[in-house]
Amino acid sequence: MIALTFTLLLPVLGALLLAGLRSPALSGWVNVLFSLLGFSSAVWLALVVLDQGAQGGGQFYIDHFNVYLIALTAFVGFSTAIFSRPYMYHEIERGRVTPLRLRLYHSSYQGFQFAMLLALSTNNLGILWFALEGATLATVLPVFLVAEALRRIGANHFALIGAVGPVTTAIAGALGLEEPFTVLQVAGGLVVIFGVLLVSLKPAPPAAGPR
Repeated sequence: MIALTFTLLLPVLGALLLAGLRSPALSGWVNVLFSLLGFSSAVWLALVVLDQGAQGGGQFYIDHFNVYLIALTAFVGFSTAIFSRPYMYHEIERGRVTPLRLRLYHSSYQGFQFAMLLALSTNNLGILWFALEGATLATVLPVFLVAEALRRIGANHFALIGAVGPVTTAIAGALGLEEPFTVLQVAGGLVVIFGVLLVSLKPAPPAAGPR
């Protein structure tokens, strides 16, 4: 259960630290660091379960099913932290996001990670309800950021990004829920990705000169 303790404790410490960290340049890297440590702890927990079997009892229980979901959640959190760091720092430089809101974003980011990991690892209905409510509250800010992204990049580019969603959903279902992932699904995913790349990398038409 030491691995589970680290997996749940790290995002809590990260949320508290990032709530008071005033350096925009440093906060993004700290968010990535805590996400990496959380993912490493989740992998450690998965290895313990694979080697020793189900862990815990009482309020928390980890078995061969939910440990994959925990590791997948931590991996998505880590990879998203990597890609969001330069984007959020760019928004700070442009003055679109204030330092206070950036602190709120990073703190909520780690808080959301904690709530999701808690919901996946608990064996208590009350704790599960608390975790789901916490995850819901922590997603309020990302919803506004998604709406802002739609306004800035336009519906065409936003639709291209959204087109990759079914591919990632199929992969997550195969890894975490043991859903069938056939050759036909792989081919369909490759076609979707190729289509997105083909459209997104298409050069823009030259601007019409003055007549």
